[in-house]
Amino acid sequence: MNIHDTLETVFDNYLAEKEKPFKANWLAATFREGIDADGLSFSTDNVKIYGSGGTSLWAAAPWIAICDTEITKSVQRGFFVVYLFSEDMKRVYLSLNQGWTFWEKEFKDETIDMSAEAKAKAVASYFQNELSIRNTALPMKLSANSSKHNLAFGYEAGEIYSIEYDANQLPSNTELVKDLELMWSKFLNLKAMLQDTKDLEKSATYILNYQRITSYTDNAEEAETIADKLEHASLIEKERPIPRKKSKSAKGRKNRTVRKTDYLAEQERKQKLGLSGEELVLEYEKERLANYPDLQNKVKRVSKEGDGDGYDIFSFNFDGSPLYIEVKTTNNEATAPFFMSQNEYAFALENKENYVIYRLYQFTDLAKKNIDQVKFYKIQGQNIEQELNLIPAAYQVNLK
Repeated sequence: MNIHDTLETVFDNYLAEKEKPFKANWLAATFREGIDADGLSFSTDNVKIYGSGGTSLWAAAPWIAICDTEITKSVQRGFFVVYLFSEDMKRVYLSLNQGWTFWEKEFKDETIDMSAEAKAKAVASYFQNELSIRNTALPMKLSANSSKHNLAFGYEAGEIYSIEYDANQLPSNTELVKDLELMWSKFLNLKAMLQDTKDLEKSATYILNYQRITSYTDNAEEAETIADKLEHASLIEKERPIPRKKSKSAKGRKNRTVRKTDYLAEQERKQKLGLSGEELVLEYEKERLANYPDLQNKVKRVSKEGDGDGYDIFSFNFDGSPLYIEVKTTNNEATAPFFMSQNEYAFALENKENYVIYRLYQFTDLAKKNIDQVKFYKIQGQNIEQELNLIPAAYQVNLK
């Protein structure tokens, strides 16, 4: 069955079948078959699609998963895309998620004193930041009483990104396929950032150690100062900086290839930083259009509504044409690299004439210096290919 028919079959029958014996049940077999992959555009060579309505008994939160066998063949560990049904069968979530059993029972590192829940959430936060994923919908709610010792709770803790569907308003199969392909592209970006696809413990240890030593700000007093200033802070535009040319490598030595463990050093890491930058840009754009009230009233932050648009702020040029703004915020210098997802970069190329990146930098100067302005510069869409070097990671972007 296709995705729509499979989800609809579960919605229509699960609660009734759950009252019957699990063994040899036709719906349990439907879960194990998963979904029909014929209509999907991404390669299924290393893909395993299967589901579960339970083991010997019916599950509170049944699921259908799409796994990359180079990372995992089981939803107990690793990363995957999964359809997760709520216990009351009123909704289903398409989720980029991670195996709960790994965090609860398998991962052991005495130097990382965190609960399984905290570890799962830290890793989820890491990928949300690195892949510019903003999970702005309400968190998944699979069960009315998610115990910390069941899989429903584990999936809620491990949620990286999700799309929610109402059982009574299930989209067409075409839309569901499109959403799954978008989610799979996010998964592939995540896969590219793992330290070792064959060694989950190694990747997990790196991420958790990284999350411990990086933050929006490490200083509680500094964070409070920034929070106090944000309401009255404003943006001040600067010229786009020209990066210093790197010295040539020594004779006979090859240039070093950027390693995955090098992507992330000392860059913007917390979603709070990015969202604060977006709020400042939103207010800046409204002020810029103060003489055009009809346009001003339509300016909005679309990233609040999800991550599929490929930009953060919807605004306008003075002639009334749309202006799509991607906001990239950092605590570091103006020339610090930043990240773009495949979706963001594709959107930028498709909308060059109406697209701009607002690059906010030295954000924590709000606290470190007696100022109430954040500096930024613009990169126009039509100049992206000329002004930026892109390294597919997702994309690590350096000015040139």
